[in-house]
Amino acid sequence: MENCKITVIVPTYNVERFLKQCLDSLVNQTYICHKAIVVNDGSKDNSGEIAKEYANKYPDIIKYVEQENKGLGAARNTGLREVDTEYVTFLDSDDWLVPRFMEIINERLEQEREKPDMIFTMPKVYDMTSGLYEDWMDKPLFDEIFKSRSVVVNAKLDNRIYALEPSSCRKIYRTDFLKLQNFAFPEGTKWEDVESHFSLLHAASRCIGEDRVGFCYRINSGGQITSSSGKDRIQIVSVFARILQKAIENDWSNSEIAYVMKMLLSFSKWSMDCISIFYRKELIKYLHELFKAIPKKYLNEYYVTFRVTRKDKMLIRIIRSPFYSILGNAYTYKNGKKVLSKAKRIIRRR
Repeated sequence: MENCKITVIVPTYNVERFLKQCLDSLVNQTYICHKAIVVNDGSKDNSGEIAKEYANKYPDIIKYVEQENKGLGAARNTGLREVDTEYVTFLDSDDWLVPRFMEIINERLEQEREKPDMIFTMPKVYDMTSGLYEDWMDKPLFDEIFKSRSVVVNAKLDNRIYALEPSSCRKIYRTDFLKLQNFAFPEGTKWEDVESHFSLLHAASRCIGEDRVGFCYRINSGGQITSSSGKDRIQIVSVFARILQKAIENDWSNSEIAYVMKMLLSFSKWSMDCISIFYRKELIKYLHELFKAIPKKYLNEYYVTFRVTRKDKMLIRIIRSPFYSILGNAYTYKNGKKVLSKAKRIIRRR
């Protein structure tokens, strides 16, 4: 296809309820300058047949690939190996693109004198329970960073870009930039987007923002990784351990590492609140080991950079202390304050 600039990689696993809406959003764009690679990651439902049907009907746009179930990261990597366009992005198969996505992104790319390494878009959140659309969670920060469409930033110029929500689906990547980084998603683990968010932003020279378009993110549909309460939440510890190790070994600035710490604490609190009581103690044990291994100078930088609240400082102190296990007994919204108060008294008596 002439003028084909962007490939959309769509990993697919057991999403027959939503896949047609996803694929319809790709073939019914107001401007066609893209192709899509649908990677069937060993679906056990009718997802593969639906994707094949679209690939047969729209061969100039959709390519169908199938593999044994290997997980989201592996499915994305399979798609990446097939990419031959200048840019690439990702779309979860239960989400969909707004109709003018390709039209507006093509216009932006035509206007840019130098090719951006990454384009941040502005998704919308669709709540299946209420039927309402909501703003993406980091819209205020996005608007501060990308004050106008002429703004070009990178992580060295503005560390705040690290604080944007790390979804890979809200970014468009220059393919040669990914190749230069020898980039591939981690496989066999969850939370693939977090690690790539930091490593690719650290390497990127030119990042731009486009707030007029994005994908629509479906919530309250069940089965999403973000709603998981299972043992897979513990994997977030190894994800941040790898990020911190890479950052420290490669001499990232203290302020950059502070942004890793900020997201680490956010994910830690979220995971402790969400995870099943059967796995909470194990999660907190691994968080203790990770926080204990972080050099104090990075914690201090984090405290100064973000004016961390006394409550969060105390939580970190408890996690790092020999009494960390007390958090595993009842860290819930209902009685978390009681647990924290008890832990404070124990630590202060030391």
